[in-house]
Amino acid sequence: MTDFERRIKTKLIEDEYAEKFHRLDTEETIAHINRDNQQLCEINEKRVQLEMDMELEKRMLSY
Repeated sequence: MTDFERRIKTKLIEDEYAEKFHRLDTEETIAHINRDNQQLCEINEKRVQLEMDMELEKRMLSY
């Protein structure tokens, strides 16, 4: 895979995850409005998992 292809695929991965993070942001706003601390904790866990998944996918492009 060329460097150009890798950059394009990295951008696609980032765009895909940006949508997922945006959905989490919406859920987080609702949880704040409802003062639902349990849901906020779950959202934070999801956010950490998404960040790890995204980094893994981006690193897999190197191989």
